[in-house]
Amino acid sequence: MYTRQFSFFEKLASPEAPAPSRPVRSTSSKPAVSINAKAVYVGLVQDREWLASQWEALHVWLLKRHLRMLVCPLTQIAERADILAWMEAPLTHQRPAALSFQACVAVYDPRIDADDFRRAVLGQYRQVLTRRTAFFYRER
Repeated sequence: MYTRQFSFFEKLASPEAPAPSRPVRSTSSKPAVSINAKAVYVGLVQDREWLASQWEALHVWLLKRHLRMLVCPLTQIAERADILAWMEAPLTHQRPAALSFQACVAVYDPRIDADDFRRAVLGQYRQVLTRRTAFFYRER
């Protein structure tokens, strides 16, 4: 006199058993993140000290990189135009902006006049460009 079919996946509810309750979810599944403020501060101080120690090297590296890229035949026209615009930025009698052409030249050697250096570099660049153009048209 069995009227209900039983499966292995469902429990047979007895009349005296309480109704199943819904599972309770916790409010946050992520653990709380604790920040060690002292460690963060020490890291920032170390980064600032490293930047101060590498400041001159960064200016010199940027100057050398731009001068190499200016005469490199593989440099794109847009990048070459950016370098020329960087070099031809107006010079100031006050403290130059960081990573400007004038600042890079001053860090490289304070005895060099940035305007004279710029004229010399642009003169050399024009000679290289003239030689390349002549070579290019001679090959055709």
